[in-house]
Amino acid sequence: MEKRTMRLSYDKAADVLYISFGQPQFGLDDEEEAGIFIRRHPETKHIIGATVMDFEKRFSKNLAEVLPIALEDIVQVPA
Repeated sequence: MEKRTMRLSYDKAADVLYISFGQPQFGLDDEEEAGIFIRRHPETKHIIGATVMDFEKRFSKNLAEVLPIALEDIVQVPA
């Protein structure tokens, strides 16, 4: 099974959670819903990261509601 690495970075002052699958890299961000940005590889369109605005405000909800990403959509793309 392929090993995948998830990196998390939280900016408390801005209340923003940054998520990268594999090494952080350039991608195209789409706002899936208000304050939830999904980053996709520009060529393959695979999900390579996400940004969650107002993370602490959303944290009390179910994670699937906060971050609508299916695990099968996450593919590590070599940098």
